[in-house]
Amino acid sequence: MKSARVTARVTERISERISERQFVNLLRRRAAQHAARLGKSSALRRGIGEDCAVIAASRQKDLLITTDLFLEGVHFRRQWQAAEAVGYKVLARGLSDIAAMGGVPRYAFLSLGLPRRLPSGWLDGFWRGFFRLAAAAKVILAGGDTGASPHAIVADIMVVGETPRHRAILRSGARPGDEIWVTGKLGMAASGLRALQESKKQDSKNKDKPQGGPRSILLSSAAPARRAIPARAKAGLRHDRPERRPLHRLGALV
Repeated sequence: MKSARVTARVTERISERISERQFVNLLRRRAAQHAARLGKSSALRRGIGEDCAVIAASRQKDLLITTDLFLEGVHFRRQWQAAEAVGYKVLARGLSDIAAMGGVPRYAFLSLGLPRRLPSGWLDGFWRGFFRLAAAAKVILAGGDTGASPHAIVADIMVVGETPRHRAILRSGARPGDEIWVTGKLGMAASGLRALQESKKQDSKNKDKPQGGPRSILLSSAAPARRAIPARAKAGLRHDRPERRPLHRLGALV
């Protein structure tokens, strides 16, 4: 038991020191070593480090696969966001990765960890938001899993999309001097979160006065708009290239 406790403390300290980028780089190296030993990685065109994994599907198309973990208390709070907005946002996170790669979403898989005392009405709202966006994006919910969570809601979304072969838009395709195109308004989600936080502080002081920021700002935090890359813009975006390049070597000023 003593050795187990020591190991746990050492692991915790290492986790505190390592950055997300360092963790991803470490995981990428280990995954590459594992794939090389298996000798079955020829269909995997791109993996860890991109917005989606790119897997060869046919002579005409590549598959795009992305996963995203959504945690109550970290990515949303039930006190601040309606269940419908949470369901919408869960799917939007996966769809945004497919859009970033220039792909078209096709299927979604959703796994949920739910507290036992979660009201059924909350779930009804969650599904309304989820399927409202799924209908707009023409995405089919093809499966998933459920389990009991001790306290908080946990959602794991996986979205499968497709793109013409060798046409996925990669982070590693960036070059100095490239233009950066952004949809929506920068900073709206952060402003919405700040408005909600300030509203919570004010509510504790004066419960009689309505609080909160402009509706558009609050909605950006609660349920971000689904962004799709216009077809006319795709022709100017940088696509996959045969050579391998290191990721995350470039920065940008906004």
